[in-house]
Amino acid sequence: MKTYDRTATAAKFLLGGIGTGNISLDQNARLCDFELWNKPNKGFRSPYTFFAVRTESQDGEVKAKALESQLAPPFDNSHGAHTWELGGLPRFRNSEMRGQYPFVNYKLTDSHMPVEAKLEAFTPLIPLATDDSSLPVAVLRYSIKNITNGPLTVSVAGSMSNLCGIKGFDAWTKPLYKDKGINKYVENRKLRGIHFSAENKTEAVLWYRKAAEQGFAPGQVALGSSYLEGEGVRQDKAEAVRWFRLAVEQGDALALLALGGCYLEGNGVRQDRAEAVRWLRLAAAQGDAVAQFDLGMCYERGIGVRQNGTEAVRWFRLAAAQGHDGSRQALERLGAR
Repeated sequence: MKTYDRTATAAKFLLGGIGTGNISLDQNARLCDFELWNKPNKGFRSPYTFFAVRTESQDGEVKAKALESQLAPPFDNSHGAHTWELGGLPRFRNSEMRGQYPFVNYKLTDSHMPVEAKLEAFTPLIPLATDDSSLPVAVLRYSIKNITNGPLTVSVAGSMSNLCGIKGFDAWTKPLYKDKGINKYVENRKLRGIHFSAENKTEAVLWYRKAAEQGFAPGQVALGSSYLEGEGVRQDKAEAVRWFRLAVEQGDALALLALGGCYLEGNGVRQDRAEAVRWLRLAAAQGDAVAQFDLGMCYERGIGVRQNGTEAVRWFRLAAAQGHDGSRQALERLGAR
């Protein structure tokens, strides 16, 4: 397999499902070529977007660098690197890039860093399975290896711009936006992270509806949530429940969780806490950490079920094993580990 170093300026690796737009990784392990708006956009770099590693040794020495390799010439912008491209960011001295679709792998090394970093990136691809290969997903997995003889405290962090609502670019290629961006922390199923959206909820609902009417369960859940909260559409909790039920028919865990929440609170249906527990249990059985936490709370407090501390701890432990903070706090509160 051919290896490319940081000077291979033409080397790029495409990430993105079939028909979903794409993002690329260049020879430095930098994200680039964000083509997400139904038009070519080679060369565009998302402002202030990078991942970085921080290390701290036992004697308190701290080092930090972007998880990219040093940039190679030519540096031919008329005014140097744009501020938002972070040309002066400290980076690893060397990199190796190897790609065999759908995977690309990087190795980052630097004699001044106490760690060696690796990145594996890919887009899910299953031969002959078009739907499963058409997910708008790019997976980046960083692994950090301590190459010293002593212990290190290591953390990895990322910075990424919200590109929702982009309408064009100024004379210096900086993005211009038509709507205010909204960044929201979310935690569901086995994932947690930042959800990017724009203030124009009405347009978002149009796209949710298109997806929902084609039977796409996540679109049905998103549309139901819009009706439930009254975001981008007139609030209609009964309509929310209708869309949640359609997604439930496909076994969607988030829909099961949402429907359970509706019965728990009496949103769009007659309040029925026993019925709420039934739907939460189905979602929890699929591994949804939030549903497991909610079910644990129901058992702890006797909501819709007979109070049962042992069962509450069991569900809290399952959720905590997935990193659910509320469940970890519940276990501490109950004196359970």
